[in-house]
Amino acid sequence: LYVPMSFRRVRIDGRLPAKLFGYAECRNPSPELAEFDIRVMDETGKVLVEFQRLAYRRVDPAAVGQTTAPEVE
Repeated sequence: LYVPMSFRRVRIDGRLPAKLFGYAECRNPSPELAEFDIRVMDETGKVLVEFQRLAYRRVDPAAVGQTTAPEVE
């Protein structure tokens, strides 16, 4: 299971139309961390949303939802 962790930069340029296309390029694949550059475009190819270095980190599915904070009564 991979969860989003961070991104270097995001740019949003205008409203999103009903029909979109996306392009993702993996920057540094590894078993523990993967970073992507992602572009969302309209039908003409104009980039409307761009993420630079969107990072996903691998986590243990059993650990998702667990907390280490003490319960408050």
